Amino acid sequence: MSISIRGIKSIFFACIICSIGLQTGRAQEINSTSLESSFLLSQEMPIVQPDTLPVSVVRRPRLQPENLGFFERNLWSENGLFRTMGIASPLTPESRKSELKLRRTMLVAHETSGFLTLGLMLTTVVYGQKVINQINDNHPSLSLRRTHIGFADATIATYSLTALLSLLSPPPVIRRDEMSTLSYHRALAWIHVTGIIITPIIAALAKRRGASYESTLRIHQVSGYITTTAFAASMIVITL
Repeated sequence: MSISIRGIKSIFFACIICSIGLQTGRAQEINSTSLESSFLLSQEMPIVQPDTLPVSVVRRPRLQPENLGFFERNLWSENGLFRTMGIASPLTPESRKSELKLRRTMLVAHETSGFLTLGLMLTTVVYGQKVINQINDNHPSLSLRRTHIGFADATIATYSLTALLSLLSPPPVIRRDEMSTLSYHRALAWIHVTGIIITPIIAALAKRRGASYESTLRIHQVSGYITTTAFAASMIVITL
């Protein structure tokens, strides 16, 4: 099936336009962050009557969830790397307010970068399919192949940035163990992160043009489609 350059641009810019609606898509996460800030403001130290209660009754307000992720625990906990290196301030209610604002900014940037990555990924798939069609017709185009590789490299770069914006963001104050659209978003991430790793590897194997060239090329094609579908689905569920 032939796809025009205008059609490719339409796909790309449509995905960019979709990012305009990210405020709606992230409403639950952003509102949650705002509520967490209010939660910190409302948490006051309990009043202790020295004549009736021991000082040990005074407890610190909860500043982080108990179920921290791997990166959150090693980077943002009280003795995390960012705090020991002086990148982040000591763990206090005041510092957590600033971190929640940073978290909100990083998550918005995470989604914006995600839509940009989706546009690049779809364009990569379109050019990849055109390359395969020309190979099947015994009319391979070197310039078309270079264009496909260029979009693939750009996709990997923006995909990496998107992942880092999520992995390095500060943790929330409260994390509820319940199913939500974010749960599906994370589950789909296991699929597309695997695909973004193995698809270029399969492409490198296909360059050898051995006896299994056609089958390797087919696996590369299927892997690309599965990765793109999983990534698109993960972006869709997070905007619901």
